[in-house]
Amino acid sequence: MTIIEDPNADARSLMYRAPCICNGEKTGVQCKHFWGFFKKFAAANADTVRDGEKQRSCTLVPGWPLEFVDEEKPTRCNRFEPRKEPGLVAITKRAAVRLVGGKEGPGYVRFDDSFERFNPMTEEDIKKLREEFPDRPVVGRFTMGKNPMSMTPDDIINGPQIGIVKPGESAPSSELSEETSRAVDGLFGSGDDGIFKK
Repeated sequence: MTIIEDPNADARSLMYRAPCICNGEKTGVQCKHFWGFFKKFAAANADTVRDGEKQRSCTLVPGWPLEFVDEEKPTRCNRFEPRKEPGLVAITKRAAVRLVGGKEGPGYVRFDDSFERFNPMTEEDIKKLREEFPDRPVVGRFTMGKNPMSMTPDDIINGPQIGIVKPGESAPSSELSEETSRAVDGLFGSGDDGIFKK
């Protein structure tokens, strides 16, 4: 039996609603084993992508980094250890909190929600980059120096054709053009230097 996907059940699910613990979203304090990073990916519209794909890893995994995408963020972990801030001030903060019986917070690296937020390019950024790096024109042999995407049907019909006789024109002569003769000579050789020559 296949899995039945029910958005309503997913919305009610306590499992799906559980916040991530690996990056500190649940406790507010980041785990010392957490490793978050961005990486490049094949984008359908790369103009709008600023950072890349967000992934998370845990340094406790032996031998290889275990990567987590959004749907796989850990919500429980029996090896959670708060990441301590470096420096004497942070040590003093942690000691003061312990003396009063407080919870983790001061002196620890806090959860950074900027990693979780989607940060696409703005229209102004995209326009500026397109002006700085314009699209390269796609020019082929039979496009008359024009971008094929901007050609009209008249350009295509009236442009250079291969072996097509337009109304009112005579059939091409049997003599090869100079360009075609050079191409044929390169394959079969004008003497003994052709690549297909025995």
